[in-house]
Amino acid sequence: MKFTGLMFELFNVALLTHAKVVRPLLLIIIFVLLEVTPQAVASDARFGFGAGFFDTFDERDTLTGSLILESKPLPGIWSLRPTMQLLAIDDSGYYLGVGILKDFFINMDWMCGLGFSAGVAHDSEKSRALDYDLEFYSRVFLTRQMNTCNSLRLEFGHISNGGLDETNPGTELLVLFWIYSF
Repeated sequence: MKFTGLMFELFNVALLTHAKVVRPLLLIIIFVLLEVTPQAVASDARFGFGAGFFDTFDERDTLTGSLILESKPLPGIWSLRPTMQLLAIDDSGYYLGVGILKDFFINMDWMCGLGFSAGVAHDSEKSRALDYDLEFYSRVFLTRQMNTCNSLRLEFGHISNGGLDETNPGTELLVLFWIYSF
C-alpha cells in the first residue's frame, strides 16, 4: 500500500472511530507520519539558484540572479537552518548575506518558511535602494518538493538598512529558485 493510501485509511478510521482515546491517538499518528517524510528530505543541506525581480514595487523592475547555500538544520535550536545568499543585480549591484531560515511543513510536497539575514550590499546610482553598506534581508517563501532532491521555491523578500542610516529606502524582491538537496 502506498503512503498516501495508508494515510487515507488511517484518516478514515480516525473519523469513523467513536472511542475518545483512539481517535486522538490515530490523528496524532497521522500527523507524525506526515511530518516525518518531508523532514527526511529537509534534513539535507541545499544549494540553489534563482532569477527574479529587484525593486518589485518600484517603477523599475530590475532583473536579479541569486545563489543560496543552506546548511543542515541546527539540532536543538528550533531546526533553524544557517544560510548564505548572493544576489546579483543586473545593473552592477549585489548583496551578500548570512542568516537563518525556518521551514514549516504543510504536507509531503509543500512547505513554507521565513528567513532573515544581514550582509553587505551595493547598488547602482539608478536605484539607490541599497544606499548603506550594511543591509538586512527578510523573506517569506513557498516551496514545492518535486522529488527527494529537487524543489522549486517562490520567495518574496525585503532588503533595507533597518534605519541605521538617515535614509532607509529599501526594496522588494520576487525570486523563483531551483533548490537541490544533497
